[in-house]
Amino acid sequence: MHHPSPTPPRRRKTARYAWFLAILWSALVITGVGWDLYHHANHSRGTVVDQARGMLDQAWETCRWAVGNGGVYQAVADPTAAGGRRLEFVNPSRLVREIASLCEDLPGMRVRLTSSDPIRAANAPDPWERRTLDSLAGSTAEVAAVESLDGAPFLRLLRPLTVARECHTCHEEQGYPVGTLRGAVSLTVPLAEQRDSEWSHRLVTLGAGLVLLPLGLAVIGLGARRIAAHLDWVEGAKEELQHSQERLQSIFDAVSAGLVVIDAESRHIVEANPTAAAIIGASREEILGSPCHRYLCPDQVDKCPIADLAQDIDSAERVLQRADGTRVPILKTAVPVLIGGRPCILESFLDLSKQKELEDSLGQRVAELQEAMAHVRMLQGIIPICMHCHKIR
Repeated sequence: MHHPSPTPPRRRKTARYAWFLAILWSALVITGVGWDLYHHANHSRGTVVDQARGMLDQAWETCRWAVGNGGVYQAVADPTAAGGRRLEFVNPSRLVREIASLCEDLPGMRVRLTSSDPIRAANAPDPWERRTLDSLAGSTAEVAAVESLDGAPFLRLLRPLTVARECHTCHEEQGYPVGTLRGAVSLTVPLAEQRDSEWSHRLVTLGAGLVLLPLGLAVIGLGARRIAAHLDWVEGAKEELQHSQERLQSIFDAVSAGLVVIDAESRHIVEANPTAAAIIGASREEILGSPCHRYLCPDQVDKCPIADLAQDIDSAERVLQRADGTRVPILKTAVPVLIGGRPCILESFLDLSKQKELEDSLGQRVAELQEAMAHVRMLQGIIPICMHCHKIR
């Protein structure tokens, strides 16, 4: 039965990072879209409220100016008056109505005076104004709200009016106490245009979010796939490198000649094969880290033919000092190499001990044979021997 191979740790880690980035990107996009919609709605609503307050401030300051300067008089036609015209006093309430008439040119805009106990029936409050006036309970705080009228949104703004001493100029007979709440200035502003603008902005913002969200997720996914593919290649390269190192180590260990790798800078042995360890007479662990002249070239300290004298050693007879202090003849070859970017020296050598023993034994036999031949020649000169039958005469 085939079992799927487990996912490598690096790929699992990459997948976790990709999921984290995807969640983070989604949260950022959703938060950004939500914040933009919220900020734009508040800013747009605030702008409308500020404009409405500006209109109320203008109407209010106009009335205050008129009262403070003795009122406003308007010229009206009067055939009985001199010149056919006379001046007619315009009280603040009428002045507000005149200002409100100017706002009627704007669709849905309305400015008016209202009161829970109006003098004029036209100033009677509508349901929202009545609820708001009842909730004030003597407070002079301005109230703003959004109300739907005939299915359309409107901004309702109501500013309380308290009785001032100047008000007694026109309302002395009513006897309103100074400082009491008498009514309010009510402003109604249509929000249809502002609502359409908000919807347009929402569509643009949501559209941007719908584009950015999958685009970012696609980029994250593509990047994660490329990283995963690169990690697969790295893992494959590492496995191939490990296999190559294992093959080279196997060859290195199987060579019948002694092989030693020396760091050219520190002059310490960094690698040795089993044959070299057997010739030196020490374990590999004992050999590694030792200075090269402890075993190789014992008589050439600081006079390395390769590193110091720039010489070549090719099948040259040298002497190796074993771990027990004895010396053995070797046939050595040394070449400079680069291993891991560091300059090293690769030395290979063969133990010539048995060869030298055979040579010594052969030389001794030759000497004995030569000595025997010399005795034979001497005897030939003393004892007469027939040269034909080789018998003593």
